[in-house]
Amino acid sequence: ILAPLVNNQKGSHQVLLNKLKRDGFIKVLINDEIYFLENVDSINLDKNKRWNIDLFIDRVKLSNDDDIKSRISSAIEVALEQSNGLISTIVNESKKNTYS
Repeated sequence: ILAPLVNNQKGSHQVLLNKLKRDGFIKVLINDEIYFLENVDSINLDKNKRWNIDLFIDRVKLSNDDDIKSRISSAIEVALEQSNGLISTIVNESKKNTYS
């Protein structure tokens, strides 16, 4: 479950990436590549290039378990808060889908 934060926008987005690290998030998906925020200083995005940035909220294995349902619900809430009403999912490492 991801929170789409930047959609095809130019900029280095360093302020955003630093804030996400400070807020305790672990990784982001930038133009379909995974980056760990612990290495935020080594993420150098060309300010003249367009970027898509999604924040990883949680990774879960789907089941009918009540704990998993609660975890998914919580992750969706966090994603919606972080992205102002959007969430994205990647199922089995395939295509990313975005929902509003």
